[in-house]
Order: sequence, then C-alpha cells, then structure tokens
Amino acid sequence: VAQLVARHEALRSRYVAADSGPMQQIDEPPASPLVVTDLRQSQSGDISAEARRLFIAETCRPFDLTKEHGSRWTLSRIGDRSNRLSLTVHQIWCGPMEIATTLLPELVVIYDARVAGRTPDLPEQTLQFADYSTWLGAWLKGTGAPMVQRWKQRFAGARPLEVATDRPRKSPASIEAETVEFDLPRNIAAPFDLLCRDRRVPPTAIFLSALAASLAKRAKQSDAVIGIVTETRTVKPELTTV
Repeated sequence: VAQLVARHEALRSRYVAADSGPMQQIDEPPASPLVVTDLRQSQSGDISAEARRLFIAETCRPFDLTKEHGSRWTLSRIGDRSNRLSLTVHQIWCGPMEIATTLLPELVVIYDARVAGRTPDLPEQTLQFADYSTWLGAWLKGTGAPMVQRWKQRFAGARPLEVATDRPRKSPASIEAETVEFDLPRNIAAPFDLLCRDRRVPPTAIFLSALAASLAKRAKQSDAVIGIVTETRTVKPELTTV
C-alpha cells in the first residue's frame, strides 16, 4: 500500500483554499498509510460481522480534504492467515473505473512481487492527477465547451422534485445518505438482462431511466433531473491511469 501511495500523488493529496479556487496540496509519501485493526480477539462473537461493521462505519465517516488525504486504507485481521483490506476514497479524484483498472491491478502486482521477493514490474508513472486536472480545465473551455453549453441549456428551468415523503425533509438539505441493497427476482432479472443487451446499454442506464420515470410520476412532473458521476478520462486514454 505504501508503494502504491508513493506512486500516485492523488492518494496523498489534500485540497486547500486559494485565491483562484481549491488547490491540490501534494504531501510526501507517508511512512505507513495503512491502519491495522486486529479483530482476532474480538468479543463480538462474529468476527466477519464486526469487520463489516467497521467497514461501513469507515465509509460513512466524512472526509476533511483540507486536513487529510482523499484515501483511507484499513486492514482488518480476522484470522491468523486471513485479512480484509478496505479502501475508502473521495470521488474528487477517483471513481470505480480508476479503482478497477488502475489501483487494484497495480496493488496485486506490487503484492505478488513482494511475496516473491522481487521488484514489481510496473511502468513509470509519468502522468499524475494534476495533469488530468489541467487537461480537463482546458478541455471544458475548448473542445468540451459546446457540450457544457448544451447541457446548461437543457437543464435551464429545472425544478426540484416535490415528492411526498413519509418523513420531513431536512432543512437545509444534507449530503448524508444511506445505502439500500436489494435483489432482483429471477423473473425480472432475466428480461432485464435481455433488455440491456438489446439496447446495448449498461444496467445503470436502465435503473436510472426507471428511477426518473418513477420520481416524475410521483412528483407529477414531466421531467426529473438526476445527478450521477461521469467519466471524462476516456476522452484522453493516457490519463486513465492517474
């Protein structure tokens, strides 16, 4: 983990206020970025459940990016030869794509090399998150400007959804949220999968369409605006590894 954090500046960056706006503050690689929790002597009776409870608590703990890095690594020892590694990241710099295509594969390469007693075979990391941020700022003002303007026009006049709820809404609005897990019944999952294949879209697109339609119906509005995280690094492939 220490080698991975040293390799990627974004894993050891804070974000502080400057006259021109937020600024990335890159710190030196920490000696030990990994927090180890030994659960082998836990009195809870269910070590796996305790490890999951700690994981959920960690993911719900907010970041203060002015004082801490946008990534937190935790290792839970649940047996003499069994451990669970968790990574909590702030989406200011990282999303599922970067985790799946860069961080986890590189972590596996580093771990396997350390176990075998050899040097990890990884290419030199010549680009960093600051390079991506610089490119994105220029892209939004240049090639991407028409797209930004188009979406601004598309969302002009959008109204908040007025949906009846079973609990009063907080005022002012809060960013606090919860995770709701559910399973699709087999009689729905099978045709759902066929629909995705037929339309050549990921499941997320179908879920969002269904959610938008449901919210619009309940709010008695013809349109519903839903914000999601999008990926722009694919526009410039060489930046997908930062």
